[in-house]
Amino acid sequence: MADARSNAQLSLLDGLICAFLALPLLLFCAWFKWPVAIGFALLILHAFHKATIGAWRREPSVQTRLVVTIALVSLAWTAMTGIGHFVYANLDWVTRDAVLRDLTATAWPPEYPTIFNTPLILRAPVGYYLPAAAAGSVLGLQAADFLLYCWTALGFALFLCAVTTLFSTARQRFIACALMIGFGGLDILGVPFYRGFWASLGDHIEWWAGFAQYSSNSTLMFWAPNHALPAWLGLVLVLRHWRQPQLARIAPLMAAAVPLWSPLAAAGLTPFFIAGLNWRHDARQLFSLHGGLPLFAISGVVARYITMDTQALAHGWAIDGFYPPTFWFSYVAFCLLEFGFLALVLFRLRTFDLRMGIALAILLLLPFYRFGPGNDLVMRCSISALAILALAAVRPLADGGRNFWRYALMLILGIGVVGAAQEPERAFMAPRWALTGQTLVEISPAGQPGSNYVGQLTQPGIALMMRTPTLVQPDPPKPGASGQTN
Repeated sequence: MADARSNAQLSLLDGLICAFLALPLLLFCAWFKWPVAIGFALLILHAFHKATIGAWRREPSVQTRLVVTIALVSLAWTAMTGIGHFVYANLDWVTRDAVLRDLTATAWPPEYPTIFNTPLILRAPVGYYLPAAAAGSVLGLQAADFLLYCWTALGFALFLCAVTTLFSTARQRFIACALMIGFGGLDILGVPFYRGFWASLGDHIEWWAGFAQYSSNSTLMFWAPNHALPAWLGLVLVLRHWRQPQLARIAPLMAAAVPLWSPLAAAGLTPFFIAGLNWRHDARQLFSLHGGLPLFAISGVVARYITMDTQALAHGWAIDGFYPPTFWFSYVAFCLLEFGFLALVLFRLRTFDLRMGIALAILLLLPFYRFGPGNDLVMRCSISALAILALAAVRPLADGGRNFWRYALMLILGIGVVGAAQEPERAFMAPRWALTGQTLVEISPAGQPGSNYVGQLTQPGIALMMRTPTLVQPDPPKPGASGQTN
């Protein structure tokens, strides 16, 4: 497992990560009436300043040549994911493009047609989209699409740079970056084991177990970077400042900022923050009047926003959809192939510690409950825990001797890379399609956006503070526009 940094000072890299995650929170203030918005913005800026004091010195272990290399890799990898529509984009991007379009073309908060007496507003975690949408409101939707690509590449580059600081040798750093791109479970074996046939080239294989998926890193970037980036960046801050006072300084900022990106990714990240804090020495700083408490208050407002009408989302015990023996067979197979064999090998290689224990507990418990139309609880809460396993594999892979368990680790990780490669393969096999400019209503079945994206503005506190919503209007039809290109 990667060790926390021995230097307790925050660096420029920490400040940039905090700014990257917090900028959408600052922009979110524009959803509220101006007196409230100005008050929130001042609190956020003050708390950000207090959290990142002294965080602008250069990171000594990140050299310019390494930064340039990581930047180029991040730009290339992000382009392959379909963001920006340089190549084929997976079907989830139809919906994500619509969210970006509505945020770009509509004054915040966007409202959708409804039969109810209360406004039906965009209630998705919007943090990922807000910087590109804010710029796109001036520059246009095509610019917003390109800026979202740049924003994603920046976030992934910050993550890779921070990951390299957890390791001491060039070999370890190279392997760590490679695993952050290609890490995955044994899904390629799960398909024939569970389905009875081998996957074809470019197939999406993550749902081989039927009831849940633990996404590979490539799947996360190709399908859900809005969930992956905050989980990865938040985790690497924890690992860099494990049990150091600096973690208590930035924790309230993360508690307010990350849920606006992805509440489920934030839930999966929380146990690592709790374990990483030195409660005996830093609890007072965590809840200080000048730093923590204002941000915890803002996090409460964010929580009220992202939980509107969530009772309408599908939820329940996973076993309810199975004949019990079938569930237990599926559960055991899923755990073994997704992380169990890897965890056993890592245990034999003596990499087990508290962080690994937390990760395994999360991964073992998540499949028992489902939440969201695609069992989003399992997919998104698992991101940080799976990253812990990937990071734990770096040192034994780079420095281990010639022994059975190291070769077993190489085999398991190699099979995982083969499965993760299904995503970039599809990007070049399927035809590229262009940004459509359609609204969330236009791309939704029967013109009704899903309850995971919209909700009634019924919470009294939020309704009182928010600006009057603006009805989303579709673009007028353009003669001869097809909306798609090969």
